[in-house]
Formats: sequence, C-alpha cells, structure tokens
Amino acid sequence: MTATLQFNLPEEQEEFQCAVDGGEWKSAMDDMSNWLRSKLKYEELTPEQDAAYEEARKHLFTILEERGLQLW
Repeated sequence: MTATLQFNLPEEQEEFQCAVDGGEWKSAMDDMSNWLRSKLKYEELTPEQDAAYEEARKHLFTILEERGLQLW
C-alpha cells in the first residue's frame, strides 16, 4: 500500500509541517509519559506529589484518547 500527501506550499506550510513533525510529536509524548512513570515508580514522593504525577499522567492519556491517538 502507498499513501501520498500533497500540500500547496507555501499556503499550506503549517499543515505540511504538522504532517512532517507527527513522529516527533508522538516521540515527545512518549518521553513525557515515560518521565511521569519514572517519577511515580522510582522516586520518593510525598502523597501529594504522587497524586499530582498520577493525575498528570492520566490526563495525558485522556487527551490522547480524546483525539484518537495512542503511544503504542
């Protein structure tokens, strides 16, 4: 299967850049998820800190899910 995206540049430069950078955005979100997971798993946190990191990680996944995106 082959897929081809076409853009009218420079008019659609922003859309083009979003398409080109998609993999980097996914990688950045995966890095953020892993950083939050590492904080929760390996650091000595107060209950408040633990709750904040857990909430942030859950919210990240909620945002991704609402947009039909997944990291893996």
